[in-house]
Amino acid sequence: MPDKGTSQPVMPADLIEQFRAEYRSDYQRLAQLEAQRDAKRAAEAEAEKAAYRAAAQSRMPAWWPREVRVNKSPPRRPPPAQLKAAADARLDEIRTKLQAGDRLSMDEQNDAEAILKLKARWSEDAALSERKRAAAAIEVDAPILPPLIGHAGLKLPVIPRRRVEMYGVAECMVFESPQR
Repeated sequence: MPDKGTSQPVMPADLIEQFRAEYRSDYQRLAQLEAQRDAKRAAEAEAEKAAYRAAAQSRMPAWWPREVRVNKSPPRRPPPAQLKAAADARLDEIRTKLQAGDRLSMDEQNDAEAILKLKARWSEDAALSERKRAAAAIEVDAPILPPLIGHAGLKLPVIPRRRVEMYGVAECMVFESPQR
């Protein structure tokens, strides 16, 4: 049915609504399929990562930490006891072999070097945590003083001129101690 002023046929309103409903359902179905596809891809990627992680950990020696990010950042908590025991046992094996006068294989040299690095990291972490614990104990025992800006006995921080030149005077106010 052409309209009077146009050459295009005019569709009835119910037919237009029917097309819109079909398109809406098609788009909803397409969105569902895309969501299912994305979920499936994510699950497959996670399974692949887990399989790779398990395969890599199965090739690691018993004394090596099982954390994935062990080389990226040192752990800030003490290592598990069984990990320390396995590292000590492997180091004792290597020491007895050296004391017997035997040569070490490349794997044994690498193991010894890695274990010694781990033990050094563990001792550094223990010392750091002890220093933090001591600092926290001092802070708890220290008296809380009110801010005494401008007090005659208070030494205000002196900001180096180099920092003022870098950041500007407006960002970095210079306080000089009253004794100067």
